[in-house]
Amino acid sequence: GDSGKSVRGGPVSWLSFLLLLVTGGGIIVYYDKEKKRHIEELKNSTNSVKPAQSVGTAAIGGPFTLLNHDGKTVTEKDFLGKWTLLYFGFTHCPDICPDELQKMAAAINKIKEKAKLEIVPVFISVDPERDTVEQVHDYVKESSIKIS
Repeated sequence: GDSGKSVRGGPVSWLSFLLLLVTGGGIIVYYDKEKKRHIEELKNSTNSVKPAQSVGTAAIGGPFTLLNHDGKTVTEKDFLGKWTLLYFGFTHCPDICPDELQKMAAAINKIKEKAKLEIVPVFISVDPERDTVEQVHDYVKESSIKIS
């Protein structure tokens, strides 16, 4: 028979709650230790970024010698007394460089129209190993501006 006593527990037993508490606490302690270990490892790592020592001063400006797209030698003396707009790019640049050259052309045309100034655009390759004189010649020929 039924004596009227209920042996039924609630939705969570005390044992389940205690097990959850111990497991959660263990995970928190483990995570904290791993985080501290990782931070210490980064501090001691030889691959971490460290400030580089400066070696001399940068040579900004001054004399230079370059080859133009016709294979002729160009120096800073060729641009004395002229307004120049330098563009650093490479011929294997599929999208951005041609778009930027078009923007450069628009700016040069606007300056010429509004301020009556002649601007000499200069394309300087950042990939001289692949950018041959012929490739640069073809590349600037496709542009709507006369580039030096």
